[in-house]
Amino acid sequence: LYNGYLITFNHEQQLNEDWSAFFNIGGNRYQEEKYDMMSGSPDLYDDGHFEKDLRHYKSHITSIYYQGGIRGNVQIGSIKNNLVLAVDREHYKSYSHNSKGGKLIGDLWNGVTSVGSIPGDFSVYDGSAINENVVSMVLADKIEYGKWIGYVAGQYRNSDYNTFKAGKPNQSISNTSFNPTYSIAYKPTDDMSIYASYATSYTRPFLVSGGYLNDGEVFDPIKNKQTEIGVKYKSGKFLNTLSYFDLSQGSYIKESIDKGDIYTQDGENKFRGVEWTFTGNIDRKWNVMGGIMYLDAVHNKTTGGKYDGYRISGASKWNGVLGLEYNADDDFSVISRAVYNGSSEINNGALKVPSYLTFDLGLKYKTKVNNVPVTFNAMCYNLFDKDYWQAQSGTNYLSLANPRTFMLSAQFDL
Repeated sequence: LYNGYLITFNHEQQLNEDWSAFFNIGGNRYQEEKYDMMSGSPDLYDDGHFEKDLRHYKSHITSIYYQGGIRGNVQIGSIKNNLVLAVDREHYKSYSHNSKGGKLIGDLWNGVTSVGSIPGDFSVYDGSAINENVVSMVLADKIEYGKWIGYVAGQYRNSDYNTFKAGKPNQSISNTSFNPTYSIAYKPTDDMSIYASYATSYTRPFLVSGGYLNDGEVFDPIKNKQTEIGVKYKSGKFLNTLSYFDLSQGSYIKESIDKGDIYTQDGENKFRGVEWTFTGNIDRKWNVMGGIMYLDAVHNKTTGGKYDGYRISGASKWNGVLGLEYNADDDFSVISRAVYNGSSEINNGALKVPSYLTFDLGLKYKTKVNNVPVTFNAMCYNLFDKDYWQAQSGTNYLSLANPRTFMLSAQFDL
């Protein structure tokens, strides 16, 4: 059961020809209640049987966000600067609680054979709570000079993170960081652009929950870094982009010990890859788009090198997509898509997940209802109802993919 709301308000006021001020505010509230399994999917054992503890889970989340700032254009000789100065404040609060019940038990041949009792009701406020306040300031400048475009930004960020959990000591983490972002692009011709970028950011502190032995432990924020270089080239009616990226993220690892499972923060996840994407027109009515990516995703800098070099669970080396769109007229179009995910590994290479190829098909129609423009969309995912296992990236969980799924939607432009 899910319910909630999201409210946003954005306003920009022109001060003069070159400068404007802006103010944004938003808030949301989200409530969830469900009966499911502790820590994700059932545990599968070598003899083919599986089991998992059941739980009754509740959560309440509220957040409020404010932002104010100014932006303007400054010309210095032949150099054009587009400046932005913004101050942000966010308040985040969440409550969550688990109540453990019976077990779900079964095997691969007979399915689920036993379901234990469902846990009773309780108050969400008797579990764990997170309270976080974040204040940040950003100064950014987009610089244009001839065939060069540069972007420089710096973010000062201060966060106070507090946790409360029944039966556990309260924990507080304060973190102050400076996060720079740089990018530069050079356009030697009208059809080609070469670019490079570097960015850093910090994650939110992480509270362990979900039935682990170290439930209630809080991990410090982790610094993420990303570097990318690439080239964009337009040939006729086709735009091609070829890029290389290098991304470092904090690593969270599930480990099993005699008394159960613990969740640890250890080392980093290293993602390196090459991606080629393209989009263009075959003729007046036909569009084609797609891409292919090679990804080398491994654990790095783990304690004692224990997991160094192991592939990150669920991360495929090869992925690709190819889409074809037919525009019968300005109001009606058909789109088809093929999606390929290469094989991957989970649990540090203990299990290999096969590759899969799926197809989607959709229609889009534009019309008017009582003079209101409306766009109707109909989409069929997994058109041929293929059965396949889907690994969740960064976890040791497998799930059976969704069957053939239909989706209908309407967009009203009021």
